[in-house]
Amino acid sequence: VEGAMYAACKKSLYDTLTHSKGMKKEAWVREFPGQMIISAGCMVWTTECEKALSDPDTAKTAVRTLKKKWVSYLSKLVTLTRSKLDKVNRKKVVALITIEVHARDSIDKLAKCGCKAPTDFEWVSQLRFYWDQEQDDCVVK
Repeated sequence: VEGAMYAACKKSLYDTLTHSKGMKKEAWVREFPGQMIISAGCMVWTTECEKALSDPDTAKTAVRTLKKKWVSYLSKLVTLTRSKLDKVNRKKVVALITIEVHARDSIDKLAKCGCKAPTDFEWVSQLRFYWDQEQDDCVVK
């Protein structure tokens, strides 16, 4: 039974992650479980930050651009809270906003300290979520 529960959660997380880019945020929040949305959002944040830090020559600009993107994303989530949501979906959105505000602040911290590579201490010291293709599972570092 425990193995089946673990497999179901892993499948749900993978489905949530794969749909995070293709769906509108309102539909995404309504369709998937809250914890899966938060975990998938953390994986997306990790991927986006590492992409921004991948080239030391453009990292400063890329991190600033990423912060603007995250502020825009947060605005969409705030707009979603102003729409008609049932109690469960409202709680999911509020929890997601809390996590994404922290993500935005972390991006701001990376920009302010001049982080330019994925090996810089400021990035390595962050809690990072990955979907490991070899393990076919979420890995937290």
